[in-house]
Amino acid sequence: MKSINSYFFTTILISISVIICILPVLFLIYMLGDQNISYDLNDWADFGSYIGGTTNTLISILSLITLAYLTYIVGKQSSIENKNVNLLMRKLDAFDALAAYMPRFNVFAHEFSRNSRILAKEIDSSIKSAEYFNAKSNIIKNVSFMFELNYFLYSYKTRYSHLFSYDFDSKEHLDLIGVSEKVNQYFNDFACNIEIDGQIKSGVNLNEIEEFALRLKKLIISLKSELK
Repeated sequence: MKSINSYFFTTILISISVIICILPVLFLIYMLGDQNISYDLNDWADFGSYIGGTTNTLISILSLITLAYLTYIVGKQSSIENKNVNLLMRKLDAFDALAAYMPRFNVFAHEFSRNSRILAKEIDSSIKSAEYFNAKSNIIKNVSFMFELNYFLYSYKTRYSHLFSYDFDSKEHLDLIGVSEKVNQYFNDFACNIEIDGQIKSGVNLNEIEEFALRLKKLIISLKSELK
């Protein structure tokens, strides 16, 4: 569409230029068509002044019109480019906010696994070591991270879906949200049982955790492909 408009404008500009150049000559021929060709240099000098005076004025007007049009085109193009740059920057911010959770989740899952093994070793012991209490404290303190991540994923569509072409209503994304809620509930129940009863009553489904990590990674890759 852009090339068609440029071609149309160029054609019109050339046509007007040709008309401007020949119009004064045609007018002069019409007015003095029955006169003989003059051999007086003064007559030809007057003719040159006439042509220059009329065509220069019209060409100046045409130049102003062309300059105005080019200014409009450059301004419009700059506006489009600024809009695209702004959109890309907002996409990058949204993507970075999501991608930052992936390494944090990996650390969280690793630490939770390590601390839960420590608890399992001493859960039935009447005498608990300092390591046990540290592990218990870390699980209770850090479980809020999964709640934070789950809420972030749940609200991501509302906050950022207008920036991406990714289908946030797809089964793939809805499955991610569903698995996220399950994993969040697993961790929350585990921490609550440890804090209130001092017992491990509900285990964490490792398959669900792995599925969640894979689905989250897939979402990150899908959104990253749009940052071009």
